[in-house]
Amino acid sequence: MNTILALIFTIVILVSPFFSIAFLLYRFPKLEEDYYVERFGSLYDKLNLKKGRCITIYIAHFFIRRFLISVAVVFSDFLYF
Repeated sequence: MNTILALIFTIVILVSPFFSIAFLLYRFPKLEEDYYVERFGSLYDKLNLKKGRCITIYIAHFFIRRFLISVAVVFSDFLYF
């Protein structure tokens, strides 16, 4: 059971950056509307949308960086620094 849950969480963590980028790129022209700011504003908070669509890559970078930190913490007992 624990292995299945770990696998599910790993898949979610690895897929979520791609899903968030796809969502933001698909909805990019509407992201400044009040409805989207209220509903999804925390996903792209404090990012300058006027720089263009390439700013959404920062979100994937954030997810990947957090994932690598968590992997380093989990496997820190096996690594010798």
